[in-house]
Amino acid sequence: MEAIRHLDLSALLWVNHFAQRSTFFDHMVEALLDQNFLQGGFFFLFIWWMWFRDPEKLISDRTDALRILVAVWSTIVVARALQILLPPMVRPLNDPTIPFVLPYAGRSGVAEHFSSFTSDHAIVFFALATAIWARYRWLGALAYVWVFVFACLSRVYAGFHYPSDIVVGAIIGMVFMRIADMIPLPRAANWFIDRIFSWERRHAAAFYCVAVAITYECISLFEDVRLIGRSLLKALF
Repeated sequence: MEAIRHLDLSALLWVNHFAQRSTFFDHMVEALLDQNFLQGGFFFLFIWWMWFRDPEKLISDRTDALRILVAVWSTIVVARALQILLPPMVRPLNDPTIPFVLPYAGRSGVAEHFSSFTSDHAIVFFALATAIWARYRWLGALAYVWVFVFACLSRVYAGFHYPSDIVVGAIIGMVFMRIADMIPLPRAANWFIDRIFSWERRHAAAFYCVAVAITYECISLFEDVRLIGRSLLKALF
Protein backbone atom coordinates (compact mmCIF):
# COMPACT_ATOMS: atom_id res chain seq x y z
CA MET A 1 0.00 0.00 0.00
CA GLU A 2 2.87 2.35 0.76
CA ALA A 3 4.29 1.76 -2.72
CA ILE A 4 0.89 2.52 -4.29
CA ARG A 5 0.57 5.65 -2.19
CA HIS A 6 4.03 6.79 -3.28
CA LEU A 7 3.21 6.15 -6.95
CA ASP A 8 -0.08 8.00 -6.57
CA LEU A 9 1.60 11.02 -5.02
CA SER A 10 4.37 11.01 -7.62
CA ALA A 11 1.86 11.01 -10.47
CA LEU A 12 -0.10 13.82 -8.83
CA LEU A 13 2.97 15.99 -8.33
CA TRP A 14 4.17 15.35 -11.90
CA VAL A 15 0.86 16.65 -13.27
CA ASN A 16 0.89 19.48 -10.75
CA HIS A 17 4.42 20.64 -11.60
CA PHE A 18 2.98 22.43 -14.65
CA ALA A 19 0.91 24.69 -12.36
CA GLN A 20 1.66 28.43 -12.27
CA ARG A 21 3.63 28.29 -15.52
CA SER A 22 0.89 29.93 -17.56
CA THR A 23 -1.74 32.27 -16.17
CA PHE A 24 -3.92 31.71 -19.24
CA PHE A 25 -3.74 27.91 -19.05
CA ASP A 26 -4.43 27.80 -15.31
CA HIS A 27 -7.44 30.07 -15.67
CA MET A 28 -8.78 27.94 -18.53
CA VAL A 29 -8.50 24.77 -16.44
CA GLU A 30 -10.19 26.37 -13.45
CA ALA A 31 -13.02 27.64 -15.67
CA LEU A 32 -13.48 24.15 -17.12
CA LEU A 33 -13.97 22.65 -13.66
CA ASP A 34 -17.30 24.46 -13.34
CA GLN A 35 -18.57 23.22 -16.70
CA ASN A 36 -20.00 19.72 -16.27
CA PHE A 37 -21.51 19.93 -19.75
CA LEU A 38 -18.12 20.41 -21.41
CA GLN A 39 -16.35 17.88 -19.18
CA GLY A 40 -18.62 15.12 -20.44
CA GLY A 41 -22.18 15.98 -19.52
CA PHE A 42 -23.07 16.35 -23.18
CA PHE A 43 -22.64 12.55 -23.48
CA PHE A 44 -26.13 12.31 -22.00
CA LEU A 45 -27.34 13.58 -25.38
CA PHE A 46 -26.32 10.17 -26.74
CA ILE A 47 -29.28 8.73 -24.82
CA TRP A 48 -31.60 11.17 -26.58
CA TRP A 49 -30.04 10.30 -29.92
CA MET A 50 -30.77 6.62 -29.28
CA TRP A 51 -34.34 7.52 -28.26
CA PHE A 52 -35.09 8.95 -31.71
CA ARG A 53 -32.47 7.44 -34.04
CA ASP A 54 -34.42 4.68 -35.84
CA PRO A 55 -38.24 4.60 -36.11
CA GLU A 56 -38.07 0.95 -37.17
CA LYS A 57 -36.33 -0.09 -33.93
CA LEU A 58 -38.13 2.31 -31.62
CA ILE A 59 -38.89 -0.08 -28.76
CA SER A 60 -35.48 -1.79 -28.63
CA ASP A 61 -33.56 1.49 -28.96
CA ARG A 62 -35.60 3.22 -26.28
CA THR A 63 -35.26 0.23 -23.96
CA ASP A 64 -31.51 0.41 -24.55
CA ALA A 65 -31.53 4.14 -23.77
CA LEU A 66 -33.36 3.55 -20.49
CA ARG A 67 -30.92 0.77 -19.61
CA ILE A 68 -28.01 3.18 -20.02
CA LEU A 69 -29.73 5.87 -17.98
CA VAL A 70 -30.49 3.54 -15.06
CA ALA A 71 -26.93 2.19 -15.14
CA VAL A 72 -25.55 5.74 -14.92
CA TRP A 73 -27.88 6.55 -12.03
CA SER A 74 -26.57 3.44 -10.27
CA THR A 75 -22.98 4.64 -10.68
CA ILE A 76 -23.90 8.00 -9.14
CA VAL A 77 -25.32 6.22 -6.09
CA VAL A 78 -22.21 4.04 -5.84
CA ALA A 79 -19.90 7.05 -6.13
CA ARG A 80 -21.69 8.92 -3.36
CA ALA A 81 -21.86 5.82 -1.14
CA LEU A 82 -18.12 5.22 -1.47
CA GLN A 83 -17.35 8.84 -0.57
CA ILE A 84 -19.54 8.61 2.52
CA LEU A 85 -18.80 5.08 3.77
CA LEU A 86 -15.07 4.69 3.11
CA PRO A 87 -12.44 6.35 5.33
CA PRO A 88 -12.21 9.99 4.21
CA MET A 89 -9.31 11.09 2.05
CA VAL A 90 -8.32 14.75 2.03
CA ARG A 91 -8.22 16.31 -1.42
CA PRO A 92 -4.70 17.25 -2.56
CA LEU A 93 -5.44 21.00 -2.66
CA ASN A 94 -6.60 20.84 0.98
CA ASP A 95 -3.73 18.69 2.29
CA PRO A 96 -0.96 20.78 3.89
CA THR A 97 1.31 17.72 4.21
CA ILE A 98 2.08 17.51 0.47
CA PRO A 99 3.89 20.11 -1.67
CA PHE A 100 0.93 20.78 -3.94
CA VAL A 101 1.09 24.02 -5.94
CA LEU A 102 -2.31 25.62 -6.37
CA PRO A 103 -2.78 26.79 -10.00
CA TYR A 104 -3.48 30.45 -10.69
CA ALA A 105 -7.14 31.16 -9.90
CA GLY A 106 -7.19 27.90 -7.93
CA ARG A 107 -9.61 27.61 -5.03
CA SER A 108 -8.45 26.20 -1.72
CA GLY A 109 -11.00 24.64 0.59
CA VAL A 110 -13.03 23.14 -2.25
CA ALA A 111 -15.24 20.26 -1.05
CA GLU A 112 -13.14 20.00 2.10
CA HIS A 113 -15.92 18.08 3.86
CA PHE A 114 -16.10 15.42 1.14
CA SER A 115 -13.60 12.64 0.54
CA SER A 116 -11.67 12.74 -2.71
CA PHE A 117 -12.10 8.97 -3.18
CA THR A 118 -13.58 8.21 -5.61
CA SER A 119 -14.22 10.67 -8.42
CA ASP A 120 -17.92 10.78 -9.28
CA HIS A 121 -17.06 12.60 -12.52
CA ALA A 122 -14.81 9.70 -13.55
CA ILE A 123 -17.42 7.10 -12.61
CA VAL A 124 -20.32 8.74 -14.45
CA PHE A 125 -18.52 9.96 -17.57
CA PHE A 126 -16.51 6.77 -18.08
CA ALA A 127 -19.75 4.80 -17.72
CA LEU A 128 -21.31 6.91 -20.47
CA ALA A 129 -18.20 6.59 -22.64
CA THR A 130 -18.38 2.82 -22.22
CA ALA A 131 -22.02 2.80 -23.33
CA ILE A 132 -21.02 4.73 -26.45
CA TRP A 133 -17.99 2.50 -27.07
CA ALA A 134 -20.11 -0.66 -26.85
CA ARG A 135 -22.27 0.62 -29.71
CA TYR A 136 -19.82 2.69 -31.78
CA ARG A 137 -16.16 1.83 -31.25
CA TRP A 138 -14.57 4.92 -32.82
CA LEU A 139 -16.99 7.32 -31.16
CA GLY A 140 -16.50 5.61 -27.81
CA ALA A 141 -12.72 5.85 -28.16
CA LEU A 142 -13.05 9.61 -28.69
CA ALA A 143 -15.34 9.78 -25.66
CA TYR A 144 -12.75 8.00 -23.50
CA VAL A 145 -10.03 10.45 -24.54
CA TRP A 146 -12.33 13.43 -23.97
CA VAL A 147 -13.29 12.28 -20.47
CA PHE A 148 -9.70 11.52 -19.51
CA VAL A 149 -8.40 14.93 -20.60
CA PHE A 150 -11.25 17.31 -19.80
CA ALA A 151 -13.04 15.64 -16.89
CA CYS A 152 -10.27 13.72 -15.14
CA LEU A 153 -6.80 15.08 -15.88
CA SER A 154 -8.05 18.62 -15.24
CA ARG A 155 -9.30 17.62 -11.79
CA VAL A 156 -5.97 16.06 -10.89
CA TYR A 157 -4.19 19.19 -12.12
CA ALA A 158 -6.40 21.39 -9.94
CA GLY A 159 -5.91 19.18 -6.89
CA PHE A 160 -9.48 17.93 -6.62
CA HIS A 161 -8.41 14.28 -6.90
CA TYR A 162 -5.48 11.92 -6.73
CA PRO A 163 -4.82 9.85 -9.88
CA SER A 164 -6.02 6.75 -7.99
CA ASP A 165 -9.41 8.42 -7.41
CA ILE A 166 -9.72 8.76 -11.18
CA VAL A 167 -8.48 5.25 -12.01
CA VAL A 168 -10.78 3.50 -9.53
CA GLY A 169 -13.71 5.69 -10.56
CA ALA A 170 -13.11 4.90 -14.23
CA ILE A 171 -12.97 1.16 -13.53
CA ILE A 172 -16.20 1.26 -11.52
CA GLY A 173 -18.01 3.21 -14.22
CA MET A 174 -16.84 0.93 -17.03
CA VAL A 175 -17.58 -2.29 -15.13
CA PHE A 176 -21.07 -1.14 -14.10
CA MET A 177 -21.97 -0.21 -17.66
CA ARG A 178 -20.65 -3.45 -19.13
CA ILE A 179 -22.64 -5.45 -16.58
CA ALA A 180 -25.76 -3.41 -17.33
CA ASP A 181 -25.31 -4.13 -21.05
CA MET A 182 -24.87 -7.87 -20.56
CA ILE A 183 -27.47 -8.89 -17.99
CA PRO A 184 -31.01 -9.59 -19.22
CA LEU A 185 -33.74 -7.31 -18.01
CA PRO A 186 -35.89 -8.80 -15.22
CA ARG A 187 -39.64 -9.07 -15.70
CA ALA A 188 -40.27 -6.21 -13.28
CA ALA A 189 -38.04 -3.94 -15.36
CA ASN A 190 -39.99 -4.79 -18.52
CA TRP A 191 -43.23 -3.88 -16.76
CA PHE A 192 -41.75 -0.54 -15.64
CA ILE A 193 -40.46 0.22 -19.14
CA ASP A 194 -43.88 -0.52 -20.61
CA ARG A 195 -45.40 2.01 -18.20
CA ILE A 196 -42.87 4.64 -19.34
CA PHE A 197 -43.66 4.02 -23.00
CA SER A 198 -47.38 4.23 -22.24
CA TRP A 199 -46.85 7.56 -20.48
CA GLU A 200 -44.90 8.90 -23.45
CA ARG A 201 -47.67 7.89 -25.87
CA ARG A 202 -50.57 9.18 -23.78
CA HIS A 203 -49.07 12.33 -22.27
CA ALA A 204 -46.15 13.31 -24.48
CA ALA A 205 -46.02 16.95 -23.34
CA ALA A 206 -45.70 16.06 -19.65
CA PHE A 207 -43.31 13.19 -20.38
CA TYR A 208 -40.83 15.30 -22.33
CA CYS A 209 -40.97 18.18 -19.84
CA VAL A 210 -39.96 15.76 -17.07
CA ALA A 211 -37.37 14.12 -19.34
CA VAL A 212 -35.69 17.46 -20.08
CA ALA A 213 -35.56 18.27 -16.36
CA ILE A 214 -34.02 14.87 -15.61
CA THR A 215 -31.48 15.33 -18.40
CA TYR A 216 -30.46 18.70 -16.98
CA GLU A 217 -29.94 17.20 -13.53
CA CYS A 218 -27.95 14.32 -14.98
CA ILE A 219 -25.65 16.72 -16.82
CA SER A 220 -25.07 18.66 -13.59
CA LEU A 221 -24.60 15.36 -11.69
CA PHE A 222 -27.68 16.23 -9.63
CA GLU A 223 -25.93 19.24 -8.10
CA ASP A 224 -29.25 20.96 -7.33
CA VAL A 225 -30.61 17.84 -5.64
CA ARG A 226 -27.44 17.41 -3.59
CA LEU A 227 -27.44 21.08 -2.58
CA ILE A 228 -31.03 20.83 -1.37
CA GLY A 229 -30.24 17.59 0.46
CA ARG A 230 -27.24 19.12 2.25
CA SER A 231 -29.30 22.16 3.22
CA LEU A 232 -32.06 19.97 4.64
CA LEU A 233 -29.59 17.90 6.63
CA LYS A 234 -28.04 21.04 8.11
CA ALA A 235 -31.47 22.39 8.99
CA LEU A 236 -32.56 19.15 10.63
CA PHE A 237 -29.36 18.22 12.42
